[in-house]
Amino acid sequence: DVVRYAGPLTTTLPTPLIKVGDTGLTAEQVWGLPKGSVIWPERAMNPEPWMRWGDTWKSISEFAGDACELQCACGDGFTVLRLGGGD
Repeated sequence: DVVRYAGPLTTTLPTPLIKVGDTGLTAEQVWGLPKGSVIWPERAMNPEPWMRWGDTWKSISEFAGDACELQCACGDGFTVLRLGGGD
């Protein structure tokens, strides 16, 4: 008898590590960055830095309580300026 292996049952690829200087990230990708991280929205109408503060992202004039709100405020396409020290 021949035993054949088809590989893993999932096609989910591991999430690549996000580093300072990475560009083009989506709101969903940056949502999980640690507290104290700073991002720059590349496509926002009024670009300003956003900082991870607890369970939210905040800029000088706005805050986002989830990835959808961050995407609505800025679109997708963020540059990582600083990674925080953890939650």
